[in-house]
Amino acid sequence: MSLALAAGIRRLKGLPKLRGVLYVRASEDGGASGTSVESQEFEGREFCEAFEVEIVAVLVDNDFSASWYAKEDRPNYEKLLAMLAAGEINFVWTFNNARMQRSLDDYTALRRLLSETGGYWGYGNRVYAMSDPADRKATARDATESEAFVDDLSQTSSAG
Repeated sequence: MSLALAAGIRRLKGLPKLRGVLYVRASEDGGASGTSVESQEFEGREFCEAFEVEIVAVLVDNDFSASWYAKEDRPNYEKLLAMLAAGEINFVWTFNNARMQRSLDDYTALRRLLSETGGYWGYGNRVYAMSDPADRKATARDATESEAFVDDLSQTSSAG
């Protein structure tokens, strides 16, 4: 399904006015080129234009891991959570589920916050409403796969 068609379908379903953040993240950027985060931002801007989302900020955590093996906090992820909690935004976009997190603990906290604030999460040409059980199930499935990917990678790396 095209992005424009998906956006049209969501508008027909009565999606409220969305004000949000593009959250872009890359685990490793050895040369600090920012290429991955730049391409994510470009895609996010296209998505937000199609879904008529007002972009309040672009938050970048370049060269930060989001797995439960991470050794550092992600400063802009924390800022994103604070903006949602304060009601400054009601939408967050990420390139895919794994760009937001690779930890089920982080996913559960985000899901709860989005649900409590009536927030939405966009990725993969869709807007997910955490008030919708089907959307919670879909994002949970993606979050489980995101965490499992890191676990598989860690096991493969340690096996040599």
